[in-house]
Amino acid sequence: MFRTLALATVSTVAISALAINPAQAVSLYDADNIQNLKTQGDSFSAQLAREYQEYSLYERDQMVDWVDAEYFADKAIMSAHGDLVAAEEPQKWDIGDEAMMRELVQARGQLYQAFDAGARTVAPAEAAFAQSRYDCWVEQAEEGWQDDHIAACREGFYDAFNKLVSAMQPATPDQEAVVSPVGKSIVFFDFDSAELEEEALAILDSAAMKIKETADPEVTIVGHADRSGPVTYNQGLSMDRAESVVEALEARGITQQTVKSMTVRASGESDNLVDTPDGVREPANRRVEIDIEGAVPALVSALPE
Repeated sequence: MFRTLALATVSTVAISALAINPAQAVSLYDADNIQNLKTQGDSFSAQLAREYQEYSLYERDQMVDWVDAEYFADKAIMSAHGDLVAAEEPQKWDIGDEAMMRELVQARGQLYQAFDAGARTVAPAEAAFAQSRYDCWVEQAEEGWQDDHIAACREGFYDAFNKLVSAMQPATPDQEAVVSPVGKSIVFFDFDSAELEEEALAILDSAAMKIKETADPEVTIVGHADRSGPVTYNQGLSMDRAESVVEALEARGITQQTVKSMTVRASGESDNLVDTPDGVREPANRRVEIDIEGAVPALVSALPE
């Protein structure tokens, strides 16, 4: 595991704005005393601090896992200080289940689509809970042996995310939408393959629906490969993957004629999600990204339960 604490951005919120005792802020940089952390307010950062505090206490008292208790205590403290703390990047955790890794990467992309659409401001409680359940899922997936805990965190995330999507919907049909006109879907591939697996086809079903619900959509499809083969070969393989996605979208009614524009290109083994040395196989880098720009009436890309 090589995770490090990451801040999405650093805000200028004062400690006092969240009712944090400055002396307390100095003394709480470990899990021993995390139960004493006090926050007030309904901002995203304040609510996320309470979520991480609760999870740190669970890891400390129920699981006797002091490493993760300390890690999430630090995230709680930074959130309480007003820092915008990022959801975990699963590529930085030692997750051995390739299918789980793919699902986690896709789910994080959907979560950040909602965040980019203003979810932290519009629905801070739902956004904070969705992020905390996502991090729970990542942490349990790395441990990899308590299937019931993994399932509970995964299902908790999906439930929280769908509630977040509902909270982001306009209250009335004529209310101005609060979402960003940008969407992204990612499909992953097996090693040295451009064949779409069942999981990828389900993602493309969702992507096609999203495109159809978007006014004047501009679609960009970019194929990628990992660094385990020659550069020229990977360039061609990444284009084959992009073309597989184009064909699948065409089968779902998405063609050059039904969208404002469609750009298809290949990045080969450059622009990886996970930086690796040359010659290394990395499942997260074997992918096609589908970016959609246009005007949408509401956030509709809820994850399946």
